[in-house]
Amino acid sequence: MKASIIIPCWNSAETLEDCLVCLRAQTLEDFEAVFVDDGSADETPDILARAAAEDPRFRVLTHPANRGVSAARNTGLEAARGEFVFFADPDDTFSPHMLEKGVRAMESDGADYCVFPYREKNAGETEVLVPVSNANSGTVAVLVHPDGTEEIIKDSAPVE
Repeated sequence: MKASIIIPCWNSAETLEDCLVCLRAQTLEDFEAVFVDDGSADETPDILARAAAEDPRFRVLTHPANRGVSAARNTGLEAARGEFVFFADPDDTFSPHMLEKGVRAMESDGADYCVFPYREKNAGETEVLVPVSNANSGTVAVLVHPDGTEEIIKDSAPVE
């Protein structure tokens, strides 16, 4: 398996469907989505069960009680089978090429990790691109921009 994407969920019914649509549209076919339901009290478990029944790439793990997002991510990480691991949240939406471009960038550039800038709505409901921080010293990362271009970052500075 090429990639795993881990999505911790807690009372995420209102936003989860958009995330599922984005996952189903991924151009990388060799991936799994590992959802960890962290003790949800809304319709999240039902939505996840239907999604997993419809798509064999989707797996659902369950915490009987809420343990927090970090515990949920760790549960997903322990179960992940992919060569590369990505993290997302249930209210995230993303390009159909996200996993494919992330895997390709890490393979071709020898990056230790891949980061994606993201868009969020400010108080005026206008989308703004939120920058990501550079890599820590001694690591190599690839930054995949929304237009698909890639930037190698090493030791907190872009590689020339």
